Amino acid sequence: MANLVPINSTGSVLRVGLVLPWNVHDEAGTLLLSRGSSIDSEAKLQQLLTRGAFADASELPAGMADRKST
Repeated sequence: MANLVPINSTGSVLRVGLVLPWNVHDEAGTLLLSRGSSIDSEAKLQQLLTRGAFADASELPAGMADRKST
């Protein structure tokens, strides 16, 4: 089973125009956007933030899953 971490706790910032460096899942593990997809609108960004955006810790660069946003 995947070790999903909230993307906002990885130190990354989701924004319109971002090409995703990892897959984005919801809290249940359902794939929302694949690696290489982009957040192409404010509406898509808001949907991700509302639904919850998570990444598999194994897909993140070493140490990134341990970072916490401030």
